Amino acid sequence: MSNTTSTYPNDEWSLGINIIADICLNAPPGSTIVEFGSGESSRCLVEMGYEVYSIEENEDFTNRHPGVNYIFAPIDPETGWYQTEHVLPQLPEDIHVLVIDGPASGDRTQFVSLWGKILERDGGLRRPALYIDDVQRQDGSTTVLGLLTSSPWWLSFYEVSIISTGQLLVPSGEAPYEGLAARFTPSDSRGSGQAILPSIANQKSYRDLVFAKEHTITRRTRQGTSGYSIQVVPSVSLENSGNDNA
Repeated sequence: MSNTTSTYPNDEWSLGINIIADICLNAPPGSTIVEFGSGESSRCLVEMGYEVYSIEENEDFTNRHPGVNYIFAPIDPETGWYQTEHVLPQLPEDIHVLVIDGPASGDRTQFVSLWGKILERDGGLRRPALYIDDVQRQDGSTTVLGLLTSSPWWLSFYEVSIISTGQLLVPSGEAPYEGLAARFTPSDSRGSGQAILPSIANQKSYRDLVFAKEHTITRRTRQGTSGYSIQVVPSVSLENSGNDNA
């Protein structure tokens, strides 16, 4: 049995741990991941054995984590999206997973037109998995709606679902709510991994997940086989800081 392990913070600025775990379940090590918006997810995915390209709007946030291929792309003031001429030429030819978690301030709905260009690069033969974070927000849900209505030819090749990010978001002065993400999975590319995650059906287990300060994510691979499991273990709970009734 061989293990690959990384630690990951649980905060509202980072990609949710459930998205990280889902990627690890369905994309084998060595897969190429492109993420719009860099951060701790970039580091964690590299540590879990992936080739990671991160499109980042803030040059101060580039080159923070070894092993990440950063692409600096300023925001176009007219579109509110990354300057496409900085992005497309630097994208890898073969993309297995796309993650939309940026820009931090801008118009994520502009991704809809880029998605079409990515799919058309080789006539639609390559179909990456796609995760769109924060679909509980208006720009996130509008992006999903735009994808579903703008390019219907590719929908038959994907399974679309909404998943929990594993985060409890607590905006200032507002009631806490659960983070959500949209998952577009190519119908022929489901992974063979087994998930060992805190279950929403077990309230204590799930509370441990959303109130953890940090998680440890581990891939356990059985020697001589292609089978593996992904396990997420929450660390010390944050409930001691006054969130017991959240």
